[in-house]
Amino acid sequence: MRYFPAASLREVAAPVRDITAALTQQLILSMAKIMVAANGVGLAAPQVGESQRIILVRLDAGILALINPVLRKFSRQRGEEGCLSVPGVFGLVSRSVRVTVDAIAANGDMVSLTLEGFFARVVQHEVDHLNGILFIDRMRKITSGADRLRKLWQVLPSQP
Repeated sequence: MRYFPAASLREVAAPVRDITAALTQQLILSMAKIMVAANGVGLAAPQVGESQRIILVRLDAGILALINPVLRKFSRQRGEEGCLSVPGVFGLVSRSVRVTVDAIAANGDMVSLTLEGFFARVVQHEVDHLNGILFIDRMRKITSGADRLRKLWQVLPSQP
């Protein structure tokens, strides 16, 4: 195993050229043994001193080896939002399609939830509220209620 601050942990690993090579297969088996012995749930080849793009992930069904993996970015998606605090106004807001949120539940338990789609949007919107941000601050385009929003802006007290 390599440990921080080992320089090899900062290097970009090389793509695996021959996936079926005996050395590649032996590395995967060796990594699996190391990961299991360490009670790990994931391991990358650079962690065992090999600059190769191989990772292992322990799933309920067993250990999965991923060679030359590429992560796909979660796309941001523009969707319509409204708010109880800004009634009658709706607009397009760009939000992450998927989010993970850590919090304390009403019963005092710590929870971590990964949410997608509508519920991901709702959580982001509500957390914005906790930070003093309204959806109109993030809005790219008003879809309805522009007149109402202009009236709301007109009744705001002047800033000193």
